[in-house]
Amino acid sequence: MEITDLNGNPLQPGPSYPATLEGSLAAAVAKGNEPSPEQATPEFQKAIAELAGHPDDRPIPGSEAP
Repeated sequence: MEITDLNGNPLQPGPSYPATLEGSLAAAVAKGNEPSPEQATPEFQKAIAELAGHPDDRPIPGSEAP
């Protein structure tokens, strides 16, 4: 079975990201879905600031996620 687009061309797999908070953020940034500071709530800005110093190689437990 082959999955195609509306023109019948085979779809190519895109980049994959881990199913983690960091992976979700990386996928959003790769798609250009990062909100501008004007749109971000103070709570969102605080959460992003807390993640900025987190090591990339260590998953964030749910209890620590902002």
